[in-house]
Amino acid sequence: MPAYRRVPAGGARALGAALALGAALTATLTATPSAAAPPDAPHYRPIRRLSVAENGGHFGAALSAVGTRLLVGAPNLGTAGSTDAYAYLFDPATGERIDDLRVEVGADRWWQFSVGAVGEQPLVGIAPGDEADGLDGSVTVFDEAGGPIRTICCPGAIALGVGEHVLVGGAGGGSLYDPASGNLVRTYPIPDPSRRGVLSLALVGRSTILIAAAHPVGIHMFDVRTGRAVGFVGTRHGDARRFGSAMAVNGATLAATENPQVNVFDVGFGVYLGTIDPPPGLGGASFGASLAYAGGLLAIGAPSGGDVGAVHLHDANGNVFESLPADGAGPGFGRAVAALGRSVAVGAPTDDGGEVVIFSPCGDGAVDAPVEQCDDGNADDTDGCDAACRIVASGGGDDDCGDVDGNGARSVSDAVQILRAAAQLDSACGPARCDVDGNGAIGVTDGVQILRAAAGLPFTPGCANRTASERSSRAFPP
Repeated sequence: MPAYRRVPAGGARALGAALALGAALTATLTATPSAAAPPDAPHYRPIRRLSVAENGGHFGAALSAVGTRLLVGAPNLGTAGSTDAYAYLFDPATGERIDDLRVEVGADRWWQFSVGAVGEQPLVGIAPGDEADGLDGSVTVFDEAGGPIRTICCPGAIALGVGEHVLVGGAGGGSLYDPASGNLVRTYPIPDPSRRGVLSLALVGRSTILIAAAHPVGIHMFDVRTGRAVGFVGTRHGDARRFGSAMAVNGATLAATENPQVNVFDVGFGVYLGTIDPPPGLGGASFGASLAYAGGLLAIGAPSGGDVGAVHLHDANGNVFESLPADGAGPGFGRAVAALGRSVAVGAPTDDGGEVVIFSPCGDGAVDAPVEQCDDGNADDTDGCDAACRIVASGGGDDDCGDVDGNGARSVSDAVQILRAAAQLDSACGPARCDVDGNGAIGVTDGVQILRAAAGLPFTPGCANRTASERSSRAFPP
């Protein structure tokens, strides 16, 4: 499978004074790696499918994590005559829809759309009309109950939460606003003679903003606090390939789309690491339409104009780790991706609807919050953790209490799993089997009780003291 393509040392792009160091690192980091995936790699599979019955045109066109929840954008303009845009907040652990967010646009067309969050507060950005109209968009920030706090009009529609503020990208660069007051805090200007605006925004740590310009293309780096320009990432391919139309950051590693490929940089050292090309046979699909890092893997969305889309997970060397199939979700599958722990949410919008599919390593025995409530490594739906990694009422009552592996006996290994859960380490535990004393939390005392049981000493199981609704309402880790 394709990995980073080797480039000459002179092809490394320096972002600062690290040019000499960058060339040496490029030669090392872009060496061709083995294409084999780790033998113990988790297998991703679809465990949640989200959709709405109405007001869902282009549902899944944009996605964002909001704390432990998932925000799904549905621009919806023009669908059945609608002039309102929507976003929907879901609990990814259960698939329950929590809030409906509506933005009055007053138009039936759109050309830019984004969703995001300022802390736990969701935001929706939309630019009405067509790009040629030159209409600036607006960004609406909502409170945690789903009520609008502030609409910032009209610097642009591409938005990103930066601490307690919201960064809005538009013609001339980025603008930082205080959503509580609506006041402009700071600007981050970029060369924009044609007033083409911004393609995407990203944040490196807490201190560096990345703004991808539309024309001339290039990724401008700014210090958040001072507004000072601190770097630039460019391309030798001109404007046609929309460099920076999608970006994702993992530590100091930046992935940036340059259709039809994805370039990877170390922005800390100022090094171009390499290029990820589309897998063979992908054809004209839009490889790199969306990007997100999930658990160290780079998810690259590749929606297709004519058949079915796909999402490819790449490891740190650029190898294809696993490909996530559309499985009937349609050609828009991969238009948007978002990380939820190690899990990946994938948007598959259509003109009048769409769906979001959440893929998870469910079944590997390690609980991946916020999507998985439990993971006992099996497909038995009667043991308190079902095949979709959701907590359900255990069919065996106190007979299952403390029997983490479900082998019919309480053992030292069961106690170890409970103690790992108490320390919030990876564990197969869920409250239905591991909350031995029934107090609503998995603790050290629960593990001690199972050690007593393994030694043949008496203990009183209390898992059944919790009702099924109590078990289902608490995601793990506590």
